[in-house]
Amino acid sequence: MLIRFIRVSHYRREHAPLRKYLPSDITITQMHKYFIEKHNNVDCSYYTYRAFVRDRMKISFAKLGHEECEQCEVFGQHDLTHTKNSLDLDKCDICKKWNAHIKKATEARKKYREDGESTTEWTPMKICVSADLQKVIMLPRIDTFKQVLFTQRIIAFNESFVAVGKHQQTLGPSAVIWHKGLAGRKKEELCSAFHKYLLSQRDVLSIKIWLDNCAAQNKNWTLFSFLAHIINSSDIAANVLEIYFFEPGYSFMSADSFHHQVEQSMNSYGSSLNTGAGGKIYDFNDFQGAIEQVKMKNVKVLSMELSDFRDWKDHSSLMKIKKYSPRPYLSDIVKLKFERGSFSLWYSNEYNSHYTEVNFLTAKYLKNLTEPNVRSQSQSVTKSRKADIIKKLCPLMPENRRHFWEELPVSNEATNLSQDID
Repeated sequence: MLIRFIRVSHYRREHAPLRKYLPSDITITQMHKYFIEKHNNVDCSYYTYRAFVRDRMKISFAKLGHEECEQCEVFGQHDLTHTKNSLDLDKCDICKKWNAHIKKATEARKKYREDGESTTEWTPMKICVSADLQKVIMLPRIDTFKQVLFTQRIIAFNESFVAVGKHQQTLGPSAVIWHKGLAGRKKEELCSAFHKYLLSQRDVLSIKIWLDNCAAQNKNWTLFSFLAHIINSSDIAANVLEIYFFEPGYSFMSADSFHHQVEQSMNSYGSSLNTGAGGKIYDFNDFQGAIEQVKMKNVKVLSMELSDFRDWKDHSSLMKIKKYSPRPYLSDIVKLKFERGSFSLWYSNEYNSHYTEVNFLTAKYLKNLTEPNVRSQSQSVTKSRKADIIKKLCPLMPENRRHFWEELPVSNEATNLSQDID
C-alpha cells in the first residue's frame, strides 16, 4: 500500500480522531494504478482496493473543509419516523440535540449573512473577516510524477484571513504561510499566525473574526489567553476583538472560497513561467507565488519567519473558571469578546444573547505580564526525509528550485521521530 504521503488533518479530528486523509494532489485512482504496477501479480480491483484503504487503513477520500455534518447524519439515521417535520422532543434525545444544533446553525448563518451584506458596518477602521487553516498541502507538489507517491514530503500551511461579503471590495485576503521545516500547527504556531495577521492590521480599531468550531485549532484557552494579551498590548490599536464560531458542519465561509482560489492557482501555476507545464509547485517560494497570483483583489501574503513564532501559553485558571455558575464550557461558546483595558473575556452560548464576563487568567500571570519566548530554533525535518526528497524529487525540478531543499534545516532523527508519522 502507498501510505507515505498520508497525513492526519485538523479537519474532523474532533469527530473522527483515528482517520487520516489524502493530500489535495493525490487521488485514490492514482494509488490503485501504481499499486497494480508495483504488484502486477496481485489481482485487486479498484473497488476492493478502495474499500480496504477506506475501512482497514482508515484513510478518507472526502474533500476536507466541505464535509457533511455528522450530527445531521446521525439524526437522519436514528429513526425514519423522526423527521425535521415530526420531531419527538419529549422523549428522543437525538431529536432534541439535533433541534438545538440546527437552530444554532441557522442563527450563525443569519449573523454571518448580515455581516456580509452590510455596506455601512465595516470601514477601514472596523473590519470583519473569516479565518481558517487550508487543507493539507504537500511540498513539492508535482503529482504528474509517480515518484511523489513513494516519497515523504513536507506540509505547507496557510492560515487565511478573508473579508466577509461586500467588505471584500476594500479589504483583500491575507494568507499567513509557513512550512513544516520551520514550525508545525500546534496551538502556539496558530496563535503566532493570528499574531502575524493582527500586526498587519495594527491601525484597525475593531476586529471581528468568524471561525469554525475545531477545538484544537480555534477553541482553546491558549488562543483566548493570547487574545487577552494582544488586545491590551501596544502592538495593535484595536480596542475590541470579537470572535464568532460557526456550528459544526455548517461552517462554509469566505476563507473557504479563498482556499478554492488558491487551489486553482496552484493547479495552473508555472504555465506562464519557464518551469515546464503548469501545476507544479516545486518549493515554498512557488507556493507563495501561487497564492500571490490568486485572481482576487489586494491579496497579501504574510510569510512567517522563525522570529514570528512565539511560545504562547495557556494562562487560564481552572479554579477561577469552575467557580462561575453556570460554568463556561468551550464546547457551548458561540461568541467571545475581548476589550482593551480588561483581561477578562466576555462570552455567550447564544448568538443573540448578552455577554457574560469571566475573569479567567491566573493571578500569577496578571501580576507579571511576561512576553512569550521567541523561537530561536526551527522545527526542522529529519535527515532521512530531506535526503529522500533530494535524491528522488530534486532531479525532477529545475536547478533553480533545488536550493530550498538543499538548505532545509534538519534535526536529530533520534529526537524527532514524530516527523515521520505526522
